[in-house]
Amino acid sequence: TAGCQVYYRLGESAGTNDTLRLPPTNYTTWAQVCLHITMHYNDGWDHGYHDNIRYWEIWNEPDINAFWDANASLYYTLYQTTATTLKNSNHSLKIGGPCTSNAYNTNYTTTFLSYCQNHSLPLDFFSWHLCANNPQDYANASIHIRTLLNAYNYTHTKNINSEWNYNILSRQRDKDNAKNTAFTASCLTGKRVRTPSATV
Repeated sequence: TAGCQVYYRLGESAGTNDTLRLPPTNYTTWAQVCLHITMHYNDGWDHGYHDNIRYWEIWNEPDINAFWDANASLYYTLYQTTATTLKNSNHSLKIGGPCTSNAYNTNYTTTFLSYCQNHSLPLDFFSWHLCANNPQDYANASIHIRTLLNAYNYTHTKNINSEWNYNILSRQRDKDNAKNTAFTASCLTGKRVRTPSATV
């Protein structure tokens, strides 16, 4: 076995139903639904399971209207309500977000981290997505996020690229070939390219 763990996203997926991308009408109720989902899969609640799912991501790409048709501050409130509800019930759960589609979007990086810090919110992992055709972009984005986390004193928060794609707009997006296999290996082993210092 590969030793992989389930990584559960709490939120809606893209689709033709525009109401699914709207914020919940009641954040407290939504957080309670999320809590009972964790209980169903981990604690056997309502004829459930004991799968010991540890990682719980809150929503998906809130920086894109197709997934979150509201402003960033409303996402912060959703995150706060849900993260605290889950943690208060089961401290062992790993809670994170914001699974932003852009690692450099300040609304979902610096401003989000500032909000979490100011409200003492749990942030076990910071998740982000990236679609790029250059392996170096993944290494640079990862280091950028790690630097931000350290700057906001989230030194123990995990840095997780929870979704990535190559040639997302191409018909040749299929990853089951030699070229895309090499691309994947390059992304996983890539390091940040350092520009040599100029000398006089």
